[in-house]
Amino acid sequence: MFSAAGLFVTFLNIHLNVGKYQAIVAGIALVLTAVQNPDGLTSTSTGKGPAVALEKLRDRALGQYQKRRAGRAEEEATVRDDHQTRAGMG
Repeated sequence: MFSAAGLFVTFLNIHLNVGKYQAIVAGIALVLTAVQNPDGLTSTSTGKGPAVALEKLRDRALGQYQKRRAGRAEEEATVRDDHQTRAGMG
C-alpha cells in the first residue's frame, strides 16, 4: 500500500499532489506503525492486531472440535454398551 504505485500514495498524489514526497509519507507511516505497535504487528501481548484475532479464532475452533470429539466418544461408548448388553442377553 505504501509502494510507489500503491493505493494510498496514488490517492494522496491525486488529491494532494504529494507524489514527490512519497518517501517521507511512507517513513512517517512506518514510524507511526512502529510507535503504535512496539512489540510488532503480530504480537499478542498488546491485545490487538491480527495475531490476537487469529488466536481467538483458533481457541474457539479448538474448543468446538474438542466438544464434537467428546460427543462422538460418548455416542460410541453408548453404542458399544448397547451391543454388549444385547450380546449378553442373546
